[in-house]
Amino acid sequence: MKMLVTLLCISVLTQMTLCQLLSGEWSPMTNGTSEAFSVDPKSPLQFKVKFTQQKEADKTLYLSTSVFLYNDKGTKLGEANFIFYVGKREDKVSIRGSQRFYFDGPWRKTRGCQEWPGADLSELGGFDFVMTTAVGSSDMFQFEGNAGQTITIDMGSCKTYRQWRKMIREATSAKLDLSTWQEDLSDYFTTQFSVV
Repeated sequence: MKMLVTLLCISVLTQMTLCQLLSGEWSPMTNGTSEAFSVDPKSPLQFKVKFTQQKEADKTLYLSTSVFLYNDKGTKLGEANFIFYVGKREDKVSIRGSQRFYFDGPWRKTRGCQEWPGADLSELGGFDFVMTTAVGSSDMFQFEGNAGQTITIDMGSCKTYRQWRKMIREATSAKLDLSTWQEDLSDYFTTQFSVV
């Protein structure tokens, strides 16, 4: 059973729609990008993506997940990004990721951070898990499998993490984006999101 999320949305001068979540239930991702949600810099949002496997990966799959942060003028300030690389090794599904954050707009000259080699998520056993992107935490990317297994990725060791924390104080809105070039990705898993 799919649960719909209740949103209160307002349009602002920047032609960006700001939404405030009224309930924390799961909502389907309709076009790969959520509406923009208002952010309290003292308590930044956490975007959760629930993956539900439809069939096991039998080829290489790619998915980029991003949370974009904006200031009150609608200028993009930064991006927390996690890229999934899925493949088959012998008889097992291999899920790896590359985690990073970038700066943009007035913060553009600040160097981002990319952790490679990326995280090994294979112990999740496939695409039945919840991913949390917590832009206000050093544990920026968190994964919880259906069997209770958890994987946490700490970005606090990045040289520019302190600047990231400063940039977040300027953010007033954020949105989630899922992107891929593969047209058949939904044959392998579906996604829903929630904001807390």
